[in-house]
Parts: sequence; structure tokens; C-alpha cells
Amino acid sequence: MSDPRVADEVLVNLAVVRGNLQQVWRSVDELRASARGAESALDDVEVETSRARLTTDPAIGAVSLRNAGDQMDVLRQRCALSSSMAEEVEERLGIAKRHVEFARDRLEHYEPGTGNPDAAAALSGLRTQVEDLAVLVDLAIPLAQGVRTHMREAAETAAALTSPNLAESDRQYSAFKVDRGTQTASRSVVRADESVRHLDRTLESAGAGAARSLGRADLLANNAHDRLLAEQHRWTPALDQSGVKGPPR
Repeated sequence: MSDPRVADEVLVNLAVVRGNLQQVWRSVDELRASARGAESALDDVEVETSRARLTTDPAIGAVSLRNAGDQMDVLRQRCALSSSMAEEVEERLGIAKRHVEFARDRLEHYEPGTGNPDAAAALSGLRTQVEDLAVLVDLAIPLAQGVRTHMREAAETAAALTSPNLAESDRQYSAFKVDRGTQTASRSVVRADESVRHLDRTLESAGAGAARSLGRADLLANNAHDRLLAEQHRWTPALDQSGVKGPPR
């Protein structure tokens, strides 16, 4: 099958893949910034908690504990936002995956026509590139899922330790709870940050692969249309000088 419409479908679907990957990659910068913001909030929590635990002045201790709880709420908001952004990334990657699979299926039975070695080589290369692209998209999806999950866990941990949930009457115990919560949330943020770094590298490779695949698919589509025009020209009866159809001269 060498229908130019099939080549056009492959081209359009790969363009959708590239567009989604470009948008996702831009979102990764926001995820990185959000992770840094979460780490900064965690540092502020630790400072305030240490002050609340070590001071001998009850008033200063109470204020420090409230400040720690306020920073926990900041942490909750930033992690919840990161989790939401990661979910959007995951959805866009799912769209990219469906379009890659469609392009791969259409290419499976596509034939460039006989006597056209350049088109055959381009088709073979495109099939390989699309397979590689599908693998990279498949790798990116669980990384985005990991960011979403870890940030959600950090947000849930922080939610239980905001200012309204801390008992100032037992400052030492509250400070201990915040310390434990900070450690738990910190582990989740670190894991999320690791997933973001891996996601960034994977998307960089996927974006480059999508661009190469799109360029080769464009050549394939152009070749298919040129071949169709050549066939139509070959089978169109020539016109004589009076405009009446006649045999080729």
C-alpha cells in the first residue's frame, strides 16, 4: 500500500507527537522550579522547628512553631501544584503515545512502490525512528507518574502538619512531629526531583527523535505525492492543438 493519504496521516500524527513533547518539555522546567521551591520550604521548616525546640522562651517557641506550620502549608501548596502539573504532563504523554502508535501501525503495511530505492531506504529509517520514539515515550510516562505520586505524598504529609494542626501546648512533641514529617516529605521531594531529572533527559531525546522522524515522514509524503502525480500524468491522454483529446504525440 503506497496511498499518499497514508503518508500524510503518518506525517500529521508525528507532528502532533512533536508538539505534545515540546509542550511537555517546557513543563519540566516548571516542575524543576517547583521542586526547588519545595526544598526551600523544607529548609525553612527545619530552621523554625529547631528554634522552637531549642529556645527556652515559650513565646518565641510558640511563634517559631507557628512559622514552621505556615511553611508546611507553603510546602503543601507547592507539592500539590507539582503533582497537578505532573498529571498534565502524564496526560500529554498519553496523547503522544496514542499518536506514535497510530503512525507506527500505518507504517507497518506501507510500501513506497517498486523501483524506488531512495523511498524504500527512507521508509526503513522512518520505521526504526518511530520505534525508538515509541520506546522513549513509554519510558517518559512512568517517570511523570513518579513525579505526580511523590509530590502528592509530600503534600499529604505536609497537610497534616500545618499551623492549625499543631498543638502549641506541647511544643516539644509538636516540634518532634514536624521533624518526622519533614524527613518523610523531604524523601518524597527528593524522589520526585530525581524523576524530573530523568524525565528531562528522556524528553530531550524524545524531542530530537520526533524532529528527525517528522523530517523523514515529510520526505516520504512528498515522494508519495510526486509518485501519484507522475502516474496521473502518465495515464492522462494528451490534447491535440484544438483541445480535443488524442493520442500522445
